[in-house]
Parts: sequence; structure tokens; C-alpha cells
Amino acid sequence: MTELSENYARGGLAAYDAHLKSLCGANLTEIALRAAGKSRGRLEAAIHECEVRAVPMTCGEGAITGFAGVVAQIAAHMGFAARASKAADVSGVAEAAAGGASVVFMADEDVFLALNIRNGKYAENTDCTARGFVCALELACGGLGGKDVLLLGYGALGRRAARLLADKRAAVTVYDTAAKKAEQAAADGFRAAGADPPPYGDFQYIFDATNTGGALDTGILRPGAIIAAPGIPLSLTPDARRAFSATLIHDILPIGVAVMLADVMDCTHRSQRPEARSQIKPAP
Repeated sequence: MTELSENYARGGLAAYDAHLKSLCGANLTEIALRAAGKSRGRLEAAIHECEVRAVPMTCGEGAITGFAGVVAQIAAHMGFAARASKAADVSGVAEAAAGGASVVFMADEDVFLALNIRNGKYAENTDCTARGFVCALELACGGLGGKDVLLLGYGALGRRAARLLADKRAAVTVYDTAAKKAEQAAADGFRAAGADPPPYGDFQYIFDATNTGGALDTGILRPGAIIAAPGIPLSLTPDARRAFSATLIHDILPIGVAVMLADVMDCTHRSQRPEARSQIKPAP
């Protein structure tokens, strides 16, 4: 994951909301609710019932700078009481539970989860990111049924996005530079572009699930193409990013995190022995 700054969330979420509203007709929270199949009423109820904690993790290659703070800011932007825990790792989870948090966000090098510790619901970032960006693309193009969509990348995120796009009756063409992944896409029933780059200019709608920075420039893209790009780093060159800024859906965390929270936010919980919570103590 990329190093982050809390200023990214604090200063950028209002502007990102305005951009999404202009392009998709829905802001970040509205896209998340739609992707999760939740109502505004359920959100408002959850806001009153749930507190959110983001736990810093130091396993793997070490703590991700600013990660927990940004996640907490996204949750707060949606209306929740949210903050990063002071302790890290398991101690941070214990701190969150003892402090009355309902939803805990945590990540290592391989998995990024939101866990509702009241009812056991959990959401995984790859799935939620795919659902959120497909939902945003669907809104931006006025429905995906019968639309030709070029999907770049057939890794975990790309595979999930391909299935979601197909479920919405989009005509999906997959391009991946790895021959085995392209073969897998074809075996899964998708049109594979082959070994050579596809004619990007033929596509009005692109879902970029790659992590190949700077691969797409203005000269090969159709003017006005709508591009949903959760991949990091962004495949567009700086010139292309400027040229397509009005029709680009791209962020590092917000859409995925917002859908994760919308997925797990319901705080109806199973019965719990009163003494059980008191036995969980935060680290000193």
C-alpha cells in the first residue's frame, strides 16, 4: 500500500464528493450505500449506534504511514464517530473493543478488513473496491447494460470487477499483459484482447484494475472516455490525468473504505455476557 497523509482525507473528501456528484450523480456515501444495498435510513441508524476505530498495523514491512488516520477520516466524513486507535496491532484491537467501538478497520500486507465486533460481520477491501468502482462507473455512464467496457488487468480486483460488470450486462473485453491471466479471462467466458494492446480508442468506458503507472496517454484514449481506476499507481500519465480529470473516477482508499463500512455498519448484535467485554483490556 502507498504511504498516505491525513490531509488527503481532510482536504480532499469534500472536493471528491463534488466531483463524484458531478460525474456520477451521487457522492461518496451515496455510492457506498448503493453498492452495499443499504438505505439512508440504515446509515442514520448506524451512525447513532456505531463507533469506528482504525487500527495501525506494524506487521509485514512495517506500519503504513497515515493509513489509520485516513480510514478514520473517511468514516467521519460519512457521519460516524471515528478515530485511529492509539495502540497498534492486537493491542489496538483490544483498545477499540474496550472503548466501545463497533467496527474495526485493520490491514496487513495481504488483507484489509472491516470487522463489526458486535455481530461478526466483515468486509474485505478488494471485493468492496470492485463493487464501489463498478457502481460509480454504472452511474457515470447511465447504466452498463449493453455497454462495451474495456477491463485492464485480471488479477484479484480485475476478476471481481469482470464478474460484477458482466452481472450488469456489460460487454466486457479483458486485457492483461500476462498470458496466463488473459487465458484465464477467456476460460471464464470473457472476450480477451490477446497479446497486443487493444484499440483503447474504441472504448468509451474503461475499468483500470492494473498497477502499471503511466501506461495510458492521451493519444491512445478516446476523448471523453469515462475511466474507473482503483489501481495504484494510476495508469494514466500526468497529461492524460489532466485531460480526463472530469471523467476519471480514481482514489486511493475512499470508495473501497466507504463500501466496507456500509457493508458492516449494522450494529444489531448477538447477546454477550456482560462480563465478557470487561475482560478485554487495552494495552497500557
